[in-house]
Amino acid sequence: MKSSEGWTVKMNGANSSGFTALPGGFRSDLGRYGGIGNSSYWWSSSEDEFIINTVRIRFLFSNEVGVNSINSEMNSGRYIRCLRN
Repeated sequence: MKSSEGWTVKMNGANSSGFTALPGGFRSDLGRYGGIGNSSYWWSSSEDEFIINTVRIRFLFSNEVGVNSINSEMNSGRYIRCLRN
């Protein structure tokens, strides 16, 4: 999923899925930016049914191979990915 360029420390991907994940990082709930060059985060449409204003996010790190996911409060900044039917 990682793009073939732009990731720090020569940890680019092969982009074999065609997703082209760029390492744009995130924006915290306090408005600070972080992770630029070595991580990328996306909102999912899966809200946590037990915790208000919490949704599942997916993320990639430059030094890891797979996609990870965690719950995140909805007052921070993440990317979205639109799909066409």
